[in-house]
This record gives sequence, C-alpha cells and structure tokens, in this order.
Amino acid sequence: MRVTGSPLAANLCPVLRLRAWAEGHPALAGFAAFALVSGVVRIADYAKPLSSDPAQFLYVGQTVGAGGMPYADAAFSKGPLTALLFAAIDPLVGTSPAAVRLSVVPFAALAALALAGYVAHHAGRAAGLLAGLVCATLSGIAAFEGAECKTENYGIAPMFGALWLATRRGTAATAGAGALAACAVLIHPALGVVLPPLLAELWLGTARGDRARRLLVAAAGALVPTLLAALWLVAGGALDDALAQLGEQIHSSGSSEVVQPVNRVRDGVDDGSGYLSLPELRSDLPAAGLWLMAFASCLVAARKRRLRRPALVLALALAAVLLRVKLASYELNYQYYPAVPAIAGAIALATASVWPRRGRERIAVAALVLILPLVGYVIRPQKDLLRLDPDARLEASARAEPVADFVHDHTAPGDRIFVVGGRAEVYWLAERRAPTRFFDVHGPSSTGDVAERDRDLEQDPPAAVAAVYPDRLALDPGPSRLVREHGYVLAYDSARSRVWLRRR
Repeated sequence: MRVTGSPLAANLCPVLRLRAWAEGHPALAGFAAFALVSGVVRIADYAKPLSSDPAQFLYVGQTVGAGGMPYADAAFSKGPLTALLFAAIDPLVGTSPAAVRLSVVPFAALAALALAGYVAHHAGRAAGLLAGLVCATLSGIAAFEGAECKTENYGIAPMFGALWLATRRGTAATAGAGALAACAVLIHPALGVVLPPLLAELWLGTARGDRARRLLVAAAGALVPTLLAALWLVAGGALDDALAQLGEQIHSSGSSEVVQPVNRVRDGVDDGSGYLSLPELRSDLPAAGLWLMAFASCLVAARKRRLRRPALVLALALAAVLLRVKLASYELNYQYYPAVPAIAGAIALATASVWPRRGRERIAVAALVLILPLVGYVIRPQKDLLRLDPDARLEASARAEPVADFVHDHTAPGDRIFVVGGRAEVYWLAERRAPTRFFDVHGPSSTGDVAERDRDLEQDPPAAVAAVYPDRLALDPGPSRLVREHGYVLAYDSARSRVWLRRR
C-alpha cells in the first residue's frame, strides 16, 4: 500500500527524520533524551528556595568572575574547579533558584551518557541505553538530595566520564580518563572515590604486560588539570590559602570531633588539631532498598562471565561511596549521591544478564525490574513535594528570602553586609558582598581565621548584620561585639530572624 502524499506519510516523515538523525548522532540523541528525563524527574524541585551550599558557591564564583581568587578573596572548602564552574554559572542564573537548579541537569545527562557508554561496552547497546535511562531517572532522587546543587551533583559527570574512557583503547583515552578523574577531585576532594573503580577498570581491562604503562599514562593525564589549577592558584596568590582551607575540610571529615573555629573562640576551646579516628559503621542508610538492589544486581550480573568485570567495578564504586560516608566524622544524605550512576549501572547489568532476545520482552522485563524504584524513589517523593507550597518544600532556605529582601531594600548596591552563620543565600538574593573573605561560618579553618574576620569587620563595618533563624547573633562573639560597639540598631525582627542596620 502506497502512503506517499497521504496524511499518514506527512505525519510519519518528521518521526522518520528524527529517528534517522538519532541513529546518525547517537551521542547527541542520548544526551538530549537523558537531559529531558533528568529535567522532568525533578519538576517539583525547581520552585524550592535555593539552599546555602550553592549560594556559597555562587558567591565564590562571583568573586572569581570579578577578577578575585577563591580561598584568598572568598574562603570556602571545595575544590578550585567548583569556583571556576560557578564563575560561569553565576552570570547565567541571576537570582533565580530554578535557573541554578537547571544547571545541574546537563551534568546529570552527561553522567547518564557516560554510564550508558560504559555499560554498552561490556553488555551491548540495549543495556547501555537502559543504564543511561535509569541513571537519568534516579538523578533527582530525593533520598540523596539529587535535585540540589551540591558538588556531588556536578562531579558525577567527570567521574563516570573517566570510567567510560577507561574502556577505550589508545593513549589519548587513557590520559583523558586520568584527567577527568582529576577534574572530579578538583570539584571536591571527596570525589576521589572514583579512583578505586577507575584503577580496577584500567587494570582488569589491560593485558598484563601493559598495565604499568597504562596506569602511568592515566597518572600523567591527571597531572595536567592538577598542575593547571595549581598554577592558577599560585599566580593569584591563593595556593597557601587553598591548601589550608581544603586541608581543614579533609581533616575535619575524618576527625573524631568537629568543632567550628567560631565555636572554639566562643567556648574558649583550644585550637587543637584533634586526631584521626574511624567511627563505627552507622545503621542509618538512605534508600537502603536501592542499595540492596544494587549490590544484589552486581551478584546477579557476575554470574555471566562477560559481565563480571563491570559488575566488580561498579560494586567497587558503590563500596567506595558507602565507606567514604560511613567512615567520616559526619554523614549527610547528599554525600551518597555519587553512587547513583553505579546503582543504575548495576541494575542494567543484572537486567541484561536475564532478559530474553526479543525487544518487547526485554522492555517488559526492564519495566518489571524498575517499577518499584521508580515509584518509591522518584514518583512518590515528587508527588509529595508538589502538594506543598514552594516555600514549604525547603523551609530552612525559605527563611532567608524575607531577610534578603529587607537587606536589599534598606542598603545601597555598593554597601557591604555580614550574615551570621551559614546562610549565604542572603548575599546572593540581596546582591550584596561581605567586607571579609570569611563571609560565612564555613570559611574559617582556624581561630586565626576568625580573628582575621573580626578585624576585617572592625576596619570596614558592614551596613547591615543579619541572622537567619536558627542562627543567632549571640552565638558569634565577633559580630555580636561589632553590633554593640558600632552604633547598630535592630531594624528587622520577624520569625526569630533579625537584621541590624548601622546608623549613618
């Protein structure tokens, strides 16, 4: 039957052209599909207020964009690549929380694409497609704060890009794998959890006599972004500050007792370094069913000889993330997020090890395997969020918005302000800067840093001092003394948040 020139042909032509384009450009098509899925699964999160971590990153990014340096001009505890990344994001997002949250979507799509390539290498294109779709679907998982804008949400792209490149032959691919792994660490040192699975893939996927050379090539690749970052910091006079602030972050994550430098000053606690200890494994595990499913999937996939290597590599990735969080001095749900692609890859490998040959039957098996995690960890949490008022979806951050509005309306654009505690959202929303590089409680790494901050505040008193509940001015001796001695008046007192303005 001829359909040329018929309405049916007219309707089919765009579909056929799209299919032909996708077949000719699989990487672009995959990225677009995964980005669409990643964007949709966090639909209820875009209206939420922005949390403090990305607001801190935006402050540092703005510093870099204005010609300053991270650490030296704006203290923070993440890697230099985070500062550069947010220097690019800041001018694009304005003061829109939704725009900031959208910036995570391309990284989720890239991670899904890299995982799809890795799984496809070992288990075929159908399994790779399934892995990418599962990864994109779980990318906004509420149990791991997947829709927030933490360093982990951006870092999964270079992490799993490195793992995919490790499956490719050639010196360039191997060096690229090392470079991407280094980029992940330069986003956040904790993303070094990529190293065990990456080294396992490089080792197991290389002939015995060529293993040492390949590992050296990967190490050489890792040196390139590391040296570039170091040269940038040296040129900007920020290397010493970077080492001090990043070193304190690494130390505190393994210390037996974490005490904020501000609290040491307040309580008269000696600024000792503490000691390294490994606390007992804690019983709390978010999305425990998903973890169990992932490890079980690794065992199922390992029954097939051709899938044993990727099953082992992904099991190592899961274990590395789990141990990194459980053996640290503190535990936060978003720290588990780098395991999301490994969970998705393990599920895809297990599914590929049992599914039949026919396409429709494969779809049925995949749907059966995925229905519980999809409903329990994606659909239900999003439905619950959609029932709430946008401010109620992240109440702690919502408290910063009226404070920032007041500060914006009662200070001039060039005025400096100071926010007590860790609510950097106020700076971002009010479009104001601090008179010190230690703009929030997470910046100082020693009591000496707190003293420097207090001197900066004395020498250049800010036009406003703000405290967003539950932070209180009385908990920080330096700003408390500043307000008492420099003519500040309480101008805003609502919902236990306060703003003091300096008399002009």
